[in-house]
Amino acid sequence: MDGYGPATYGDIWADLYDDLYPGPGADQVEFLVRRAGGGPVLELAIGSGRVALPVMAAGVPIHGVEISGAMINRLRAKPGGADIPIVASDMTDFTVEESYPLAILGANTLFAPLEEHLQRGIFRSVAAALAPDGAFVVECFVPDLGRFDRGQTVRVNEVTLDRVVVEYTIHDAANQTNRTMVEIRWRDGRSAVYPVVVRYMWPEEIDAMAASSDLHLAERFEWYDESPFTQDSPRHVSVYGRD
Repeated sequence: MDGYGPATYGDIWADLYDDLYPGPGADQVEFLVRRAGGGPVLELAIGSGRVALPVMAAGVPIHGVEISGAMINRLRAKPGGADIPIVASDMTDFTVEESYPLAILGANTLFAPLEEHLQRGIFRSVAAALAPDGAFVVECFVPDLGRFDRGQTVRVNEVTLDRVVVEYTIHDAANQTNRTMVEIRWRDGRSAVYPVVVRYMWPEEIDAMAASSDLHLAERFEWYDESPFTQDSPRHVSVYGRD
């Protein structure tokens, strides 16, 4: 999409994000806290603090990297949000002043950069930020190309008493990208559309990209409850450690 850049998603979605995507479950918070080693944790694309604030409430300090000014403002307006140190930077090329026992990147955000070399930049930056025994937790969907018909799909994501959420997606197999417009219609007559563009990767591609920055796959689960990852899993939570 013309004009779609690193901050576009956050700047456009900031006001609606927390309404559509509620905070993490107890299993996710526990998973991260157990691997945090007392912290601090570094969250890439910290956004509105959807994950960061519950982790901090569990007693683990957290820092963030975020390029969207709208998302940073959203986080700062929440109780405790103003206390979180933020590096206002693109997650594909950032530096921090300390070493972290844990870095995290959730909600498929590894797929937000639309070029392979930029996605590699995430791993390089994280590897430089991790403590010698540190870990990097990545949460992504597993691509499902079967859902596309002639390179496109329309799918209903939510139907409630108050709204309907529908996705319209064009799939570019050669470049491994999905260009999506999410349409939301509210019962009071309001409607809006929001863009999402991703460059997806298969788990094996992510592993290879991590290895290029001297990070190895240490654990992989289907979800934060540590359910086993199988060939039928629609998503994965992968933990990478320093070589």
